[in-house]
Amino acid sequence: MSQEKAVTTTSLRRVLRIGAANGKSVKTLCSELDTTERAVRNLVDELIDEGVPVCTHPAKGYWIAATQAEVDEAAEFIRGRAIHGLSRVSKLRAAFGKFTGVDGDWAEEIPAL
Repeated sequence: MSQEKAVTTTSLRRVLRIGAANGKSVKTLCSELDTTERAVRNLVDELIDEGVPVCTHPAKGYWIAATQAEVDEAAEFIRGRAIHGLSRVSKLRAAFGKFTGVDGDWAEEIPAL
């Protein structure tokens, strides 16, 4: 069973501040809300889905955007992570094929190593 405490988007919205200069780390938010990092990240996704411009950056934490420039900076960071992730997916699939001799037909039986 999950250790996540029931925390709402409303409670997260109350502790987030406006402007990158007022960003809070995920650990700080976890402490303030008495919940897990996963719960905070899920709630951030929900707030964005609800139309709240929640931004994040490792150096600044989480905050509600005060300017378009803050949104653009956070969006570029997320884009960079996404591109890196897609590159890793491609490399992982290629490595599996080289390692096992399977060329992408995942239904084939994997040879014993």
